[in-house]
Amino acid sequence: MQKQENPLLSIIIVNYNVKEELLNCIQSIKDTIDSDDHTVSYEVIISDNGSVDGSVKAVQERFPWVIIVKNNDNLGFGKANNIGAKQSKGRILCFLNPDTLVKDGIKNMIQYLLTNPEVGLVSPLVYEADGKTIAYLYKPVYFHFMLQLLDLFFTPIVRTLYTYKRYNQKKNILKKKPFEAELIHGCIMLLRKEVFNQIGGFDDNIFMYGEETDMWFKLKKLKYKIMIYPNASILHLGSKAVGKIPKIFTETRGAQALKYLFKKYFPFTWYIRYFIELLSQGRQILSAYTTAGLYFILKKNYTQCLFNAKKHTIKFNTFYKVLTNKTLTG
Repeated sequence: MQKQENPLLSIIIVNYNVKEELLNCIQSIKDTIDSDDHTVSYEVIISDNGSVDGSVKAVQERFPWVIIVKNNDNLGFGKANNIGAKQSKGRILCFLNPDTLVKDGIKNMIQYLLTNPEVGLVSPLVYEADGKTIAYLYKPVYFHFMLQLLDLFFTPIVRTLYTYKRYNQKKNILKKKPFEAELIHGCIMLLRKEVFNQIGGFDDNIFMYGEETDMWFKLKKLKYKIMIYPNASILHLGSKAVGKIPKIFTETRGAQALKYLFKKYFPFTWYIRYFIELLSQGRQILSAYTTAGLYFILKKNYTQCLFNAKKHTIKFNTFYKVLTNKTLTG
């Protein structure tokens, strides 16, 4: 592929020491878009966060047409994407994780976005590593205070509500009918560049996690729709890079992002909302140990319950430390 002077699509990928995944991702982009009967003009921009695994050199050798922006340090997801977006020439921006493989439907999804001005952001179906399971993502209960409070004490009722939403989504997927969603997976997001500029891009204060939530608030404020387009799909493999990072680090980043978002969008009730999330983790610890005890009595395998208890204990401790620390982005 030759370098495009006036591409319609700019694909921006943030890279941090995931060489093999990045190479496979770029190859999937090339194979999918270049094989289309009506090829879309595109460019790929790598915003590299100071990788030391040779990934930049590998991309330069295998895909010399790819644009590489070298950041001196690990700037996080949002800030690195903003830097990549400033280098873009396309009318459509696609923010893509390196741990994905593009499968099909990109051209049609772009056309859908261009012909529906009320749509601010669109995402394809995101399949998990097995290639069969669709990764669903719902609006967090804390978007609505009373629902968040209800979820603390009557979780089955709230989860039943989300199960009903999932049922409706499945019907739309089978019919190949685009449908509105509160949130999308951050591993792929397509939006017009004018809309991206209108909402001010990504929030640099969020290092990682929470970008989808922030996008929802900003797009909804401007009355834009967030849509899932079932005629396009990608495979989300799950990043090896995240696997290399200590669990406590990722949990801390997630808790810090949540605290920041609460303070940003709920300045008068943020502390209460965050405290409820802390209590929710405590309730799940108790629930896991109780279930494990019942399994023990019934002589069944309770290992998973104890694993869940440990997982939520880590989250509880992290939430507590972040809540009592004035540092938001640490």
